[in-house]
Amino acid sequence: MHKLSYPDIFIFVLMNLRSIVSGLILLIFIGILFMGFTFWALIHYMVYRAFYFKHIKEKHRPDPKIFPFHEIMIETEAQKKVQLYDLNPDSDSSVVILAIHGWANTSEIFLPMAEHLSTMSHIFLLNARNHGKSDEERLMNILKFKADLQSAVNYVESIISGNKKLIVIGHSLGAAASILTAAEDQRVHGVVSISSFADLQQIMFQGFLQSKVPAWLINIVLKYIELRIGRSLDEISPINSISRFNRPVLLIHGNRDELVPFHDLDRIRQAAKRENVDTYIAEGHSHSSLLKDIKVAEAVRNFLNKYFIKS
Repeated sequence: MHKLSYPDIFIFVLMNLRSIVSGLILLIFIGILFMGFTFWALIHYMVYRAFYFKHIKEKHRPDPKIFPFHEIMIETEAQKKVQLYDLNPDSDSSVVILAIHGWANTSEIFLPMAEHLSTMSHIFLLNARNHGKSDEERLMNILKFKADLQSAVNYVESIISGNKKLIVIGHSLGAAASILTAAEDQRVHGVVSISSFADLQQIMFQGFLQSKVPAWLINIVLKYIELRIGRSLDEISPINSISRFNRPVLLIHGNRDELVPFHDLDRIRQAAKRENVDTYIAEGHSHSSLLKDIKVAEAVRNFLNKYFIKS
């Protein structure tokens, strides 16, 4: 067996240099592709974890002894259907309320408040996709909440008659979607925002940070989310959308909110830069407990009387 000398090896390498370099380049290219795919898969998984939850079923439906309700399934985007309750269809009130829940909740959270408001308003409760009897949706976000709310606005506007005022009430993510809807649809005459965050990008950043995700990676994830939804997170945040309309708003927040900073109420109010933005602080209440407080319902009633009920 012939043993190759160093000169022989050198000559062999020179003769096959192009093939060796091509092979190395191919290996590097495959490595970069693999790393890129792995990184993309990681980003996609993080977004999936952030926006996915199982379908939230209702635990309680409206009591027919209290509300002579109708239940309607209306069409939203992507040929999906969402569930809408018309709690008091025979109401002839000049004020119409359309309420939307927040993340992983259902419209039943508004039933206690609705009892106190049904004598002065015609009330609709909406279940966004993936909630109640509404259709499944793999990933939910503020724009999908807003699209479902917009579909409900279209439906309500198609059945109410006369010079009636449509007021949207939202809780948490539903509140942010309500403010955004009012900014883009003049048919909404007023908003009651309950427990809304001010800055969508900031609250998502903090959420990822609490999950031990490094800051540099969070910034990439947020940019990826913007590419997916087709809009800037800053643009659709309440702190910015509140200034794009001038109709009355009531901001309500519990001073013991464990999910959204209490001072976000003041941040939204100051960003509005107008006088017809009222606030109500629900003393001693957490993110959702305030919805059961009769004082909160009274604050909403006072807001409606102040701006929309003719004396």
